[in-house]
Amino acid sequence: NLSTRQGMDAGEPPVVAEPDGPLSREFRDMALRVAGVLALRPREYKGLEVPPILVSGNLPEIEKWREDEALKRTKKNRPDLLK
Repeated sequence: NLSTRQGMDAGEPPVVAEPDGPLSREFRDMALRVAGVLALRPREYKGLEVPPILVSGNLPEIEKWREDEALKRTKKNRPDLLK
């Protein structure tokens, strides 16, 4: 949609410019579907508890957790790579 692209290029995305518009409703519906999928994820996998952050839906915190865990594994298994 050209008007969507023009609004985005102008720094005024349609979901901000028209919070009750059809595109905003579509994004809101999509977000609710994703939240529903996240809520259905198992809290346990192969007998191990899934860290609560992974089922929280907080994407920036999940990414930070993954980076922290990767660094821990690297320090444990390949500390030479961190010198």
